[in-house]
Amino acid sequence: MDLANSKKITLHVPFVVEREFETHLEQDQREKLEIAAAKISSALKFQPRGPHSVRLAGNLKELKSELSSLVQERIEAFTNWLLEIGAERHHLTLDQTQKAMEAYFIGAPPFKRPKVRDSIPDSFIFQQFLHLKEKYGSQFGVVTSDNALCEASQDAGISCWSNLWEFLSSAEAQPLIAEQFIVQHKKEICMHVLTLAKSAEDDIAEALEHALQSEMYVPIEAANTFSETGEISLSGYDRPYKITLNQVDYIGGMVFLVNVVAEVELMYEFMVLKSDAIHLDTTKFGLSAVNKYYLEAESTDTFRLSARVELEFPQWEGPLDDVQQLKSNLGGLEVGAADLRDFQIIDSDTGW
Repeated sequence: MDLANSKKITLHVPFVVEREFETHLEQDQREKLEIAAAKISSALKFQPRGPHSVRLAGNLKELKSELSSLVQERIEAFTNWLLEIGAERHHLTLDQTQKAMEAYFIGAPPFKRPKVRDSIPDSFIFQQFLHLKEKYGSQFGVVTSDNALCEASQDAGISCWSNLWEFLSSAEAQPLIAEQFIVQHKKEICMHVLTLAKSAEDDIAEALEHALQSEMYVPIEAANTFSETGEISLSGYDRPYKITLNQVDYIGGMVFLVNVVAEVELMYEFMVLKSDAIHLDTTKFGLSAVNKYYLEAESTDTFRLSARVELEFPQWEGPLDDVQQLKSNLGGLEVGAADLRDFQIIDSDTGW
């Protein structure tokens, strides 16, 4: 299962479900192998004389002698598959067992009435469902064709689907499938998102401007400024411009990040020693005293900055068959938070 292998979902296997599957697998495999052995025996009803017939007779003898071991290997293959996809296997606890039996005597869900023995296995399974619901909340759901178990699960606030295909078609699974699909075709889809992003440059500029308004970027570190520490405080800004979009990365769900380079006019301040301030061009820098050692310098410059801007599309709904279908339906792009970095003055006039 691709969703399990990619860790999009985790398969939870209650103890009774695992044992029921194992015993069904054991019986099914044993019957099929016994039927195969009987048919081979029928094909060899005459004394084998040729080399191929003799070899087949030897294989038949080996099959009969090792049938039980072969069946056990098939059961172990199922267990190994669970381990490979990262499934969680749940053993019954004493508390779950006690609650399951109490439900049997009083007719609590999944029982319809007290002492219905046929439903005892379901009661053990249901108690483990309740435990997983308590642990994972709305992220836990059930796939079962057992009507009583499904009804009890839904009454307990657990999402339930009658079969795997119903689950895969659900609103809960489709976004996960779309995410897996994007990962498989990441390069092509990211190139398409980059094209869409270029048509939303105004929105990206707005996101950059909005980020500059936040307290996160007051103060900031900036290259080739005259601050002793390399840190400046912003006191004013214009809307970023000359926006260049370089690359799109996929981060999950329907969310992408676009790498941006832009220019912006910034008014900024920084502390400077009085002994250093004598080198500043007073036509470029406004100076005001802070104490007997430091002055505050203020100026405006053009900065180049780098950023990563969040691009989000609505959650995918409905079946997904090919890349073109996904690309054609990527609409409703929303530009969100921006992470700004690498501020650097690009004015030719240094001010010294």
